[in-house]
Amino acid sequence: MLRHPADRRTLVVLALHVASLLTFVAVSPGGVGWLAWVATLTAQVVVTACIAHDVAHVPLWRRAPRAEEATRLLLSALQGVPFGLYHHHVTGHHVDPQGPLDTLRTTRVPFRHPLVALVLYMPSVLLGMKREQRRPVPDPRALRRQRGLVWGGLAVLLAWDPSVAVGVFVAHQIGNLLFTSVNHLQHHGCDVSRPFAHSRSFTGRWLNRLTFNAGYHAAHHERPGVHWSELPAFHAAIEPEIPTHLVQTSLVGFLVRSYVLGR
Repeated sequence: MLRHPADRRTLVVLALHVASLLTFVAVSPGGVGWLAWVATLTAQVVVTACIAHDVAHVPLWRRAPRAEEATRLLLSALQGVPFGLYHHHVTGHHVDPQGPLDTLRTTRVPFRHPLVALVLYMPSVLLGMKREQRRPVPDPRALRRQRGLVWGGLAVLLAWDPSVAVGVFVAHQIGNLLFTSVNHLQHHGCDVSRPFAHSRSFTGRWLNRLTFNAGYHAAHHERPGVHWSELPAFHAAIEPEIPTHLVQTSLVGFLVRSYVLGR
């Protein structure tokens, strides 16, 4: 059974992603239709990445290892990233934030202008992730199965319809790029040496509804084991301790003000 009743919503969102993917494969659209479907799948990859991140911290199922393994395989296929690689995120980004073990550290790119830093951040992170994959994981067999499903699935799609395979691959790459780049907004300019100043939070209602409360990032870093459904309440409890400039309402507004306008 589910550990948290709120994860019924998680299952519905994953089912919608599966339905979209199967419809894209069946319809095999061209032209503008292809672009529209790829854009839809890209958005769903971002949301599924948020779910996979949550499951890496708080397993979905209680005393159901087969269901958990099946969920991890599904997440791998939908996100295009073997789930087992999240082990490096948990043992790096959360154990040594902004330190040498943190592949996502924003200090990889020492440019003061945030927009320049963000543009150069992703190539640097991707290279770091490539090296990170050589590190051992607790369950290498599961990781091999997940990798096999990701690449085997793309191979099957390529044989079925190359345009569909390209569309799914593009959605995976852009979706994961967008998901990972948000880390720069959440940590650039923060001070890990000060309590509650290590992360930037975004409290916008719709952002958090769509991303399973991923905006409450300071709360997540304070207690990574808190379920996503409980993050708003935990954020409210610790918000008086968080520096006011690290609590933003709108992610897009912050991006425009700080990264584009340089305010």
